[in-house]
Amino acid sequence: MCGGADSFDAMDGNHDHRLSQEEFAAGCERAGFALSSTEVSEEFRRCDADGGGFVLFHEFCSWCAEQSLQLRVSLDESGKEARSVSQ
Repeated sequence: MCGGADSFDAMDGNHDHRLSQEEFAAGCERAGFALSSTEVSEEFRRCDADGGGFVLFHEFCSWCAEQSLQLRVSLDESGKEARSVSQ
């Protein structure tokens, strides 16, 4: 998911150059992250570094850099790739 500008633009549904929590949640789901609504809220808060209620591009890039170190990819019983964000 963390592909910088392309990923951010794909998540930014209304093209206002910032991500709402709803856009962030939808983007995580499309990327295949298996996150509960609580986990999405927690990750959104982590990503929204300035606490402004929206994720800006530079915040998204910083969050992605963190996630690239923490991303866990595993196979479930059906052989499908399952992704999650570890804390």
